[in-house]
Amino acid sequence: MHHDPWTYERNKTGGRMMQAAHGQVVDVKKIRTRQVVQIITEIPAEHYAQAVALLDDHQALITPSNLDIPFGVVDGSDSPKPKGPELKGGELSKWAAMRCQESDFRRWLEHKFMRECKTETDAKQLICDFCGIESRRELDHDAKANEIFKDMIMRPWSIYCGGLA
Repeated sequence: MHHDPWTYERNKTGGRMMQAAHGQVVDVKKIRTRQVVQIITEIPAEHYAQAVALLDDHQALITPSNLDIPFGVVDGSDSPKPKGPELKGGELSKWAAMRCQESDFRRWLEHKFMRECKTETDAKQLICDFCGIESRRELDHDAKANEIFKDMIMRPWSIYCGGLA
């Protein structure tokens, strides 16, 4: 069974299927001062951007799993994505394409996401992986990818460069 942990598919209503982070529980601690339990899970470093996008500032459902899939962010689906009409790139995809050509932007991505980003192709792939898309063109057509891209890449880059977000 081949599973690509970075894909998602659209359900019949056009929404995204549920995604999950799949990792190894390495420690469980009871924090008595706050009356909570911490569950520490390890996910491979190359999945950092996707895990942050999925889990950052969200509640999580934790469940035991005996899935025979690699650790990372998964959608639980092995079915292929439906093909839709060819999307046209807009302002966001053009902005992303231009930035991916800039070595300063690639170095910033590498530092921010702790993932090698030496080439234009590396930068494109990092953006697509982080935003849960296959093509930068989707930045202009997918509301969630648009939001993630603006909040986690575009605005922070602008602030880093000294511009207004």
